[in-house]
Amino acid sequence: MEEISNVDQNILKDNPMNSENKEQHIETAKETLKKSIDAVNVELSKTRFFLVILALIVSLAMSSLDISIVSTALPTISDQFNSKDEYTWVITAYMLGNTSFQPMFGKFADIFGRRPVMIFALVLFASTSAICGAAQNIKMLITARGFQGIAGGGILGMTNIIIADIVPLRQRSMYMGVVGAVFAFTSVIGPLIGGLFTEYISWRWAFYINVPIGVIAVIVIALFVNIPTPPETFLEKFLKIDFLGTFLLVVSVVSLLLGLSWGGSKYSWSSLTIILLFVGFSIGFIIYLLVEWKVAKEPLTPFQIFKNRNVGLSCLISFTLGIAFLGFTNTVSLLYQDGRKISAVMAGLRLVPQSVSISVGNIGSGYLIGKYGYVERYMRIGGFFLIIGSYLVTLFGTNFKYIYEFFILIVYGMSVGLLLQNTVIITQQSAPKKFLAIGTTLNNFFRLIGGVFGVTLVGTIIANKFPAYYQEQYPNDIVTVNDVHKVIDGEIYYTKAIQTSYRFILIPSSIITFIFTLFYGFVPGIGNRKKELEMNEKKLKEMEAKPKEIEININNDNNNNNNSSNDTIDISNDDSKITDLSLNSSDITEKN
Repeated sequence: MEEISNVDQNILKDNPMNSENKEQHIETAKETLKKSIDAVNVELSKTRFFLVILALIVSLAMSSLDISIVSTALPTISDQFNSKDEYTWVITAYMLGNTSFQPMFGKFADIFGRRPVMIFALVLFASTSAICGAAQNIKMLITARGFQGIAGGGILGMTNIIIADIVPLRQRSMYMGVVGAVFAFTSVIGPLIGGLFTEYISWRWAFYINVPIGVIAVIVIALFVNIPTPPETFLEKFLKIDFLGTFLLVVSVVSLLLGLSWGGSKYSWSSLTIILLFVGFSIGFIIYLLVEWKVAKEPLTPFQIFKNRNVGLSCLISFTLGIAFLGFTNTVSLLYQDGRKISAVMAGLRLVPQSVSISVGNIGSGYLIGKYGYVERYMRIGGFFLIIGSYLVTLFGTNFKYIYEFFILIVYGMSVGLLLQNTVIITQQSAPKKFLAIGTTLNNFFRLIGGVFGVTLVGTIIANKFPAYYQEQYPNDIVTVNDVHKVIDGEIYYTKAIQTSYRFILIPSSIITFIFTLFYGFVPGIGNRKKELEMNEKKLKEMEAKPKEIEININNDNNNNNNSSNDTIDISNDDSKITDLSLNSSDITEKN
């Protein structure tokens, strides 16, 4: 036991927080926040960091381009293979693989490690690209495209996951913005590049070009992505895979996507085939949820992740944003090419302002969020202007001047840019660290599913409204969307049908997106930093208010012993050693 004399009685009685100590709390809180913002899971040298980021961006551009690069090559492919009734499956197969397997890669990244899963995705993508380029018939091409889509989905998910591991939070929003910009830009220039390959070289080089790029990316990732992998043996890792959940999710999602793709085109919505597909999806998905909840030891979709409100909101926003953004981007070419008879190349060039403004919104908001925080504000601003942009694109008529379209596309693209990747980083910051990979891929999954819904709903409304508008003027004529260029003023009524579909789909989904942004809670590191600073300071005070038990006895001895004029304090702390006797007021509690 130690004795301390001449202790200030005021400190013991009132335990005040003096100004110097308060400043120390504030500085400590600031330092805590700074460390959380600047911390990384895996630190790389500048050279390695640059090479890895470059490899990730190139890999993402490669996989994203292949979603749309073949669209302008499809007529040539269908003529060469004599497959007018099957050629659309070249795109559909890719989207099925890309979307259905998206959640799996998040879990595989946790089980097998980041580097092995990314290398697997790149090798699969490069090899299936070679097979696509060498395809001898349409069935061979479609099959290879399905596996290429699986690999492309893995590259998209793993890019976001690896960036979260190697980039500090202060800069992560900006790098995520670059990822979003690449995804948006390639979706626009894909048809343009595909048209150039088809016209001047061969459609096969739209696939062959991926092989050398993929090989280089594999080498860079293998050499420089030194992210630790789980220590178990391959067999132990393999047995962790949720095979039943994987099977049920893939079957369910494929049934849903086929129903949405075939409904109203290949089959009527009331046909037995479409009904069975939707019933199969419903039953399969319910069983999947039960398996994830009660059976799976390593579930693909752990329900705990949705206990955080921000994670659920981000997934919902990704879904509704996918409806609005991908629903518009993937159908506006119909307005330009079929409604106005503009070439595919010129249609792609007209959308360049949108892709550029998406890039600016993504990267600009990422930089500002990394520097100042307040990600919720950018989400709400983006949601608000998405409503305005969605309304303005419904004005794109047959004779609408492009100068107006130019500025409207900038507004629309900027609003999307403020939302697109910020949902991912909010999920990464809000979810428990062990669910970072799963949360990332879930966001991508919901966005892609939303895109399929958006395209399907827009297409369905066009298919119904075009004949209805035409028959208002020509009641004796029976037409379908396939007759756009065969009937009088078909382009005018077709454009009007597209405008109506945008009013029914884009505007409501944009309003819902904005409403969801209003309910975000506190986001660590990238949210309200003033509030986070106060929270850290409060935690420090609470921690210092609960030290190890210190028994303080103040003895006022009236006897004429030594030091009788002094107060003595007995401090006992079990076996702990006291090395600093200059206690602050917050370090002492008076025990009565």
